Amino acid sequence: MYKFTSQKGFAEWRGQVGNKAQQFIEKFDQLIVSNAEQTLLNIGEWLLKTYPKMDDLEGDPETWDLMVCFVGETYRRRLKGEWVLECKDKKSMYYGLPVVIFGEGIVFEEMQYFYDLTYIFTMMIHRNETDNLKVYYLEFIEDMEKDGAL
Repeated sequence: MYKFTSQKGFAEWRGQVGNKAQQFIEKFDQLIVSNAEQTLLNIGEWLLKTYPKMDDLEGDPETWDLMVCFVGETYRRRLKGEWVLECKDKKSMYYGLPVVIFGEGIVFEEMQYFYDLTYIFTMMIHRNETDNLKVYYLEFIEDMEKDGAL
């Protein structure tokens, strides 16, 4: 879905992430509840019902983008993260993809905790697992609390 080739293009997209997350809430308000874990589970269940194959989701780039922004922002806010782009190493599997890294003062090359939305959504659909968004969210929180990063 995403393949940014410059920080400029990524920065323009990143500047719209908050608005896009809000658009997701407005468009899919039936999925949103006050509990982040349940919301992530709701999104996972809806995702697999609506897009049983990855091609189906890729065929709806607007929804993909809104969902990436909402879920990424959910993780970013709770885990004190930030959106980054790997655009130095063309051999990196994350090259051109927006990811959220967690923990204050961490740079991409040293990251221990990160969230690659493309991989997670792809894996959920291929494995037909609805709870991955919630499971990863809780695992990140647990690991970071153990390490004193939260």
